[in-house]
Amino acid sequence: MEKINQVAEKLFKKDLQRIVKRTDFLFVRLLLGQYLFGICLALLVSPYTWEGEESSWHIHLYAAIILGLIIILPALYLGRFHQGKIITRHVIAISQILIAALFIHLTGGRIETHFLIFASLPILAFYRDFKVLLTATVIIYLDHLARGFWYPESVYGVLTATPWRSLEHAAWILFEVVFLIYSNKRSILEMKQIAQNQTDLEDAKHSVEDEVNKRTDELVKQTKELETQTKELEAQTTELEKEINLRKNLETQLVQAQKMESIGQLASGVAHEINTPTQYVGNNISFFKESFEDMVSLREKYRDIVSGTSKENLSGIAAKLESVDKELDIDYLLDEVPKAFSQTSDGVLRIAEIVRSMKSFAHPGGHQKKVNLKELISTVVTVATNEWKYSAKVTTNIPDDFPEVSLYPGEFNQVILNLIVNAADAIKDAIQEKKYERGEITISAEQEDNKIKIIIADNALGIPEGIKTKIFDPFFTTKDVGKGTGQGLTLAHNLIAKKHAGSLHFETEQGTGTKFIVTIPNRQRD
Repeated sequence: MEKINQVAEKLFKKDLQRIVKRTDFLFVRLLLGQYLFGICLALLVSPYTWEGEESSWHIHLYAAIILGLIIILPALYLGRFHQGKIITRHVIAISQILIAALFIHLTGGRIETHFLIFASLPILAFYRDFKVLLTATVIIYLDHLARGFWYPESVYGVLTATPWRSLEHAAWILFEVVFLIYSNKRSILEMKQIAQNQTDLEDAKHSVEDEVNKRTDELVKQTKELETQTKELEAQTTELEKEINLRKNLETQLVQAQKMESIGQLASGVAHEINTPTQYVGNNISFFKESFEDMVSLREKYRDIVSGTSKENLSGIAAKLESVDKELDIDYLLDEVPKAFSQTSDGVLRIAEIVRSMKSFAHPGGHQKKVNLKELISTVVTVATNEWKYSAKVTTNIPDDFPEVSLYPGEFNQVILNLIVNAADAIKDAIQEKKYERGEITISAEQEDNKIKIIIADNALGIPEGIKTKIFDPFFTTKDVGKGTGQGLTLAHNLIAKKHAGSLHFETEQGTGTKFIVTIPNRQRD
């Protein structure tokens, strides 16, 4: 990787400078250690090397102390106070090669100490600077060339040496340096790659952080928007709950209004139903009054006759009694008064039944409870009597032991009333079409699994094909203007579907009649 971006270049140079400084510090310690080791070498090895078996103080000891100090002092100073500078590493390279040359001299040119030269070059390669290796190579060659020419015993351990021997040593040094330079180049490339990777990683990190911050800002913004929407939704929910409650109240009021409207429409018929028994109760009361007056008159005449009674005029008394009996028509009274009592009692019971039915029908209800289905439907039939009595016969086929049903009585009454009135109106239309003089409405109930079915059937003309889909539509009616609102079947359908969780549908056959079928769940509630 030859080229890297500026940031990676700065990072690479920073890392390389840190390595150079650390290497400078390493050579400071290494040179001090070699200096001390050189003194020991001069004391212990040099006397035997240069004097044979005899050991004595030798001039090389002074060379190790003084010359060694001269060699390392510049490197120690620069390595301690000027770390990282180019001059420092070149001076250190020269010092290291010269101290190695001193070791070779102190050992009398022994071949083993020549390896210190080869060991020094890889350590100098720590600088990753091929120029340092070249400086060291030049110093090595010049040292070997000079001492090999003037003092071969110091470098080769022999008294004479050919000039080519320094070239042989230089060749081996160059061989090693070539590999070290190649290794340094690879190391530099790897460092640059690491710097580039680290830069890319930092860029990626910053990109990720920027993206995270961006997404965080977006999430915060979305959270605030969501909180705002939540508050708006809560407000809308509150408004919707108010609307729902208002609608429920309006539906309840509509049902009650429909019921009151039905009661109003039935009022004249109910009044007529009550008027008939009331009329003959009144007539019988007048009859009772006249009969009572006749009985009082009879009693007075009996007293008069009895007070004037004697043995001589018994035959006359008998004639008078017979005359009074005929005058007051006692036999007629004995025959008609019991009948009048019976008629009066029936009339009072009929009035009570009508009033009770109207009271039960008009009750607002509102709560679901168990009811006797037969009694409930009979109440509605009674209330609607004037709607069907002149045009149809109503038959209720519900067994006395039919189980109680859980429902909303007030609303269910309204449904049954609407269906009965609807059937009666259909029969009236059939009479006008001269199908018959009197129709029939049949109300039955049956239990099927967990459902209760109430069937209201008529034998009218049936529902025309073209209006079957509109039967439960609001404001749809086939009646003349002013005779129907078009809300009866719609209301009935809604009350069964929504209030009772049931269904209302019909089956019809043209010319035969129609069945409206109310299906509600048979809930087992107390």
